Amino acid sequence: MINRTWLVKMPTSTSTAPVDIAVQSNPGSNAAPVTPAAPAADATYYEWRGRTLRFEQLKLLSSGAANSAWSPRARLGFQVSVQSFGNAGIDTDLPDLQLSASFGTFAATGLAVPALADSVTAGPIIRLIGGAATAGKFFVVNLLIAEAKDEDASAGGGA
Repeated sequence: MINRTWLVKMPTSTSTAPVDIAVQSNPGSNAAPVTPAAPAADATYYEWRGRTLRFEQLKLLSSGAANSAWSPRARLGFQVSVQSFGNAGIDTDLPDLQLSASFGTFAATGLAVPALADSVTAGPIIRLIGGAATAGKFFVVNLLIAEAKDEDASAGGGA
């Protein structure tokens, strides 16, 4: 499994502004978190270990045309979770979540999941969309992607 974990502070000035986590191009760090562009400019995020997530083939080419060599990054399965972190009291309100196209398609689920294109400048993204109840609060986004071999083990499962 590939594991990436982001700490995200949702925007306060425009509480419904999306926070786009650029998973491949800008992980940020605890010392230098990423500040998204306006209107979510008072939001921040960073990946716990400062690691990017590589995509072998993106859904779109840099020209914006469809990539005929594209293979979904999460084709072997994935799990994504969002949880409240460090906020006073018990939070039951969570931001909405979307994954961009390079992660894969959700058409086979039979659910009408809205499509989200990859960012032209940042590549694949995880998008969080909050509201008044999530304004200025902290959340942990955890992404697990299955792969043929674990990060720190051999393909056969041994260390």
